[in-house]
Amino acid sequence: MSEAILRAFERTEKPKKCRRQGYVPGIIYGEGFENGQKIKIQLSEARELIKENTKNLRLWVQIGKEKKYGVIKEIQKHPMTKEIQHIDIQAISQKDKVRLKLPVIFEGREKMEQKGQILQVLISEVEVIGKIEKIPESININVSNKELGDSVKVKDIQLDDEIKILEDVNEVLAIVTAAKPLDIAS
Repeated sequence: MSEAILRAFERTEKPKKCRRQGYVPGIIYGEGFENGQKIKIQLSEARELIKENTKNLRLWVQIGKEKKYGVIKEIQKHPMTKEIQHIDIQAISQKDKVRLKLPVIFEGREKMEQKGQILQVLISEVEVIGKIEKIPESININVSNKELGDSVKVKDIQLDDEIKILEDVNEVLAIVTAAKPLDIAS
């Protein structure tokens, strides 16, 4: 996976003024930024990098001549316009362990739907800890062979041995249920 480089600048102005100037305000904290540092990113660059709400995106952040490795922890968007309002970045060492919430992607739902079944998702992300280089961007689980009444639990997740899942292994992520026909009144 290629890692993006995000050019950021030190920020002294308030977030509202920053946005009016065509920037996205943000903060970088963690290794090397124990007290947190306010930053700003060109809006066009932030849009290009973050085409969708990609929490956990790994990237290099360049502030002046300094370059730090990090992960996007939070992206705040305007509720109406969906424009990026603020970005939180955690600076990390690639050697240290990091704690992240990974999205769970259920693959093979189409096959279930053909049988008149749906997957009722109860939990859509799982918290893990491990070295960033070992942690995937998402957890993919194939559910195409699941039958009515089956459940998908945390213990069904297959990850590298160096990654520890912080959720209860018996926690139910999703359940296969029968699709209910729509009752359309004439």
